[in-house]
Amino acid sequence: MTVRANGKTLLTRFDIVADAGASRTADVKVFTDIAPAADGLLHLEFSGEDGKQALLSAIEILPGFRGHIRPVRLLARQTPYYSNDSHWWSPDNYFEGGQLAAYAAPVKGTDDPELYETERWGNFSYAIPVTPGKYSVSLHFAVRHGDWDQSSSPSGEGATPVTHIFNVFCNGNALLRNFNLVKEAGQNDVAIRKFMGLEPNAQGKLLLSFVPVEGYATVTGIEVLPQ
Repeated sequence: MTVRANGKTLLTRFDIVADAGASRTADVKVFTDIAPAADGLLHLEFSGEDGKQALLSAIEILPGFRGHIRPVRLLARQTPYYSNDSHWWSPDNYFEGGQLAAYAAPVKGTDDPELYETERWGNFSYAIPVTPGKYSVSLHFAVRHGDWDQSSSPSGEGATPVTHIFNVFCNGNALLRNFNLVKEAGQNDVAIRKFMGLEPNAQGKLLLSFVPVEGYATVTGIEVLPQ
């Protein structure tokens, strides 16, 4: 299909399945600097091609910054969260694979332990939609103690940390290799790794893949900021 805003073409011969990479898969496209027409309205046109019907599930319109998308902050939980540094974090989204887990025992090494109460674990990926440009991505991790499947039980004093050794890729390029979360966190339970200059793939996605090496991969939060 073709998509236009106020007569300007945004997408040409757009194939949802091809862009998403599979059928029955959600796909999101993001555009910046979209302004109302002279009549004060935003005119969006969706027209099918080759005898096919145009499709749309939802439209989200947000005030933005010229040339940049708004920051994307995702937490591996089902509800939004307002952090101690005055940022809103959205519920988990754009993921494929893995499972959510919540923990009662607070982590140490942060002034906002509630931020790290949950995680997505396993072998999983996130396909975060962005516009063309460069982005910084910060990954937030938390070390867990005791058995991973006893998430509702507080960790005992001196409990052995769960093994987390994994790789992280962005659009196929390695960000972290054999990342040993317990070792990298050191005396704390929290580790944050920031990467600069990341660019979306041809589908306009930052595809973050978390691949276990030993134990399982994990992440608590993902921040994507335009540079």
